[in-house]
Amino acid sequence: MTYLPPFRRLLPALTLLTAFAVLPASAQAQRASDDDRTGRQVEAMQEALSLSAQQVAQVRAILQARAAERPERGARPERGQRDGDREARRAQLDERRAETERQIEAVLTPAQTESYRAWRAEQQSERGGRRGHRRGGNS
Repeated sequence: MTYLPPFRRLLPALTLLTAFAVLPASAQAQRASDDDRTGRQVEAMQEALSLSAQQVAQVRAILQARAAERPERGARPERGQRDGDREARRAQLDERRAETERQIEAVLTPAQTESYRAWRAEQQSERGGRRGHRRGGNS
């Protein structure tokens, strides 16, 4: 039997402890990222739509609930939910997005709803333009 220094005997245990310490930190980082995203969305909506304090609180709650439903980044779908169910997952995401839109619009006044729809369309066209530029390279 070869001699192992004491720290070498502890190495497997330390590796496991490190892994268990990093995993919760990763989940906390994602929650913080989701909170940051929600905060930015609410701020942008407040500025664009002149939301009242009560509306801000309601919209924040709606967006936080949506973020809580979102699967963890990097999580892989179950074995049966891979490629064959891609369209089903997309339809499910579209339905969740539409439900979130309905909930937000229920909080808004009719004038704010019109402004919200225009603002969302503008946001989507800006995002689409950036994505196309990234994929297309230097066009």
